[in-house]
Amino acid sequence: TLVQGGFAERLCSFELVSRFALALSSDFSGIGQPVDAPWHILLELADSMESGGLGEELAEFLLAHGFDNAVAAQSEAERQALWTLRENISASQRNLGASIKHDIAVPIEKVAKFVADCESALQTAFHGINIVMFGHLGDGSLHYNTFLPGVLDNGVYEYEDAVNAVVYENVLACNGTVAAEHGIGVVKKQWLPSVRSAAEIALMRAVKAKLDPRGIMNPGKLLP
Repeated sequence: TLVQGGFAERLCSFELVSRFALALSSDFSGIGQPVDAPWHILLELADSMESGGLGEELAEFLLAHGFDNAVAAQSEAERQALWTLRENISASQRNLGASIKHDIAVPIEKVAKFVADCESALQTAFHGINIVMFGHLGDGSLHYNTFLPGVLDNGVYEYEDAVNAVVYENVLACNGTVAAEHGIGVVKKQWLPSVRSAAEIALMRAVKAKLDPRGIMNPGKLLP
């Protein structure tokens, strides 16, 4: 909100990356971490006018609001390096083994609460669990991937329902959704009544019946 207030539509990217996620990507990419902090924001501004001073405006804005632990790309190569760190998180986390992934979203103002509460609950239930979190903070959409210590193969999925229950209960406690970018799908369909009302599900059934009266199009994939 602060950056939007200062730059309005010129703010085009606002990515959240945890320290752990950045460290993984840095090692994988061979690119040094630009700063050290528990959490990182990768933001990008764009302008339809060739003013030439947008970088200076951003630097002054950040300093004026106490954000001095920051770096600004001085060239296209440096810009690409910063984005490479963000984009390589998914590939870098594979070195941790198989994971239980979550595509979730919570209201922006509740992201901090969700992060603290959910990590605490997960550590209590699964001591030593690793969490790789990154996402699009502009809309509260988060990739929340969990890795159980000592379980590197697909055996991790024996714990999927238990891990999901902890994560999704914390998501719902923050008025979030268990499916942000990729939809409910088969794995999450038992959580559909938690994010959609009975009336909404009835409407979904009615639309399905109208379009597929013989029930031959993906039967049982979403609606029993």
